[in-house]
Formats: sequence, structure tokens, C-alpha cells
Amino acid sequence: MIQRTRCPSCRTVFRVSEAQLEQADALVRCGRCGRVFNGRQQLLDAAESASADPETIKRLLLAEDDGGRGRHRGVWWLAVLLAALALIGQLAYLQRAELGRLPGLGPWVERLCAAVPGCRIPPRRDPARILLLSRNVYAHPRVEGALVITATIANGADFPQPPPTLLVSLSNVRGQVVARRYFEPAEYLPPDRDPDRPLEPGESVSITLEVLDPGQEAMAFELDFL
Repeated sequence: MIQRTRCPSCRTVFRVSEAQLEQADALVRCGRCGRVFNGRQQLLDAAESASADPETIKRLLLAEDDGGRGRHRGVWWLAVLLAALALIGQLAYLQRAELGRLPGLGPWVERLCAAVPGCRIPPRRDPARILLLSRNVYAHPRVEGALVITATIANGADFPQPPPTLLVSLSNVRGQVVARRYFEPAEYLPPDRDPDRPLEPGESVSITLEVLDPGQEAMAFELDFL
């Protein structure tokens, strides 16, 4: 049924159906002044409706039009929130190793990572806390032109960490490097030790390296942990 309602601000009269009022919970917006009001409360009685000369407009603007814009704004803010969460998630993924070390946060990071396919938390490592307990170098007893380097290293950290990569540098009397080589754990650890097994806190391991003898210029050597 078509009824008539009147804007309480500009007194403009509009035609409105019960279906429209029901759809918008009775809230309508005046197409002339923009005032939002309760269309049911401003309905004209039969006498007023008969005497009123309603302005002809294309449509009555229901409050849902504002609500539609509100919903669009809500969707936009939801999209912004989801994008922000996605960015935070990406940053957390990239920093998962560091986040996993924070007190109380590690177990949560591990659970979240376990729920993401392909996610793996890199093991904590601090090569600066690998200790060199002893070292020695001598001519290879069976291979001419080769040297044998022996050393004992230990994990001085309070957490397990992977065996480090070794950098062996041989230098001359002037301190100039004359030979250098990198050794991965599988190359220097004893054959009966799994190179992927971490060094436990305080654990030590003896290593043996065989390198070419760069000649009489090699007067000193250094072991660096990477």
C-alpha cells in the first residue's frame, strides 16, 4: 500500500510503500535536504494525505542507501584490515626464526608454522659462540704436498645449534692470505657423526682437515666459523 510521509526538516512529502519501510527498518532519507528520519513516525493521516501535494521525484532515498555506502566503507576497511594482516603474516613468516626465539612466543610460532605447508623454522645459530679449544697443523704423513689440520671445537651457546661452516685461511709472515678454503660439516666431522645433528650446549667435537700445502710462505693459519 502506498502511503505518504513528510520530512520533518523541509516538510517535503514523499510517497512510500510499506515494503520500502520494512526494507529500511522505517528509516528514510529526504531526497531534498538529506535528513534521515523515521518514515513511519512521519506518516500522514488520511486527511493530511488527501490535502498534501507531494513533490514528484524519481525515488525516495531509503536509509539503506546510506547503509549501502556504509557497507561499502565496511568492506573497504575489511579489505584494508585483511591486507594489513597479510602483510603482518608475511613479515612474521620472514622473521619466524627470530620470533621463535622470544620467550613464550616460540611454541606459538612453531604451531603456526606447522599449519602452513612448507613452513620450517630455521635452527638458531650463533657462530660467534663456537669455541676453538685446540688446533694444530703438520705435514701430511702419507701425501706429499699436503697438510693435516686438527682442531677441537665446542658449542659455547646455551642452545643447540648446527655445526658451523669452517673457513681455513693460511697466511705468510706478512699476514697476507696465501690460501683459503671453506669446509662444510659433512667434510670435517667424523664419519660416524651425522652432520645434520646439532651441537648441544657444551658439546665438543674433534675435527681433521686435509689441505694442500701452499709452500714455505704459509707460516700461520686461522679457523673462522660461519
